[in-house]
Amino acid sequence: MFMIYIMPSKMVRKTRSKTAKRKSMQKKYAKTSKKSVCKSKKAYACATTPGCKMTKGKKRQFCRTKKNKKH
Repeated sequence: MFMIYIMPSKMVRKTRSKTAKRKSMQKKYAKTSKKSVCKSKKAYACATTPGCKMTKGKKRQFCRTKKNKKH
């Protein structure tokens, strides 16, 4: 009995460049999150910090500072 396995054509391969990019993004995120004043604090702690505002979305809430505002 033969078993035939057909690989999906849209399979995403992890190349060295994609892996390197992902690692650099992880490092960048870790670096900036360490600097965050409001990380792992409650909403009222964020509200008292100047230049910060706690935003609430459908899935999660996070601190919005001057840097990460849309407009």
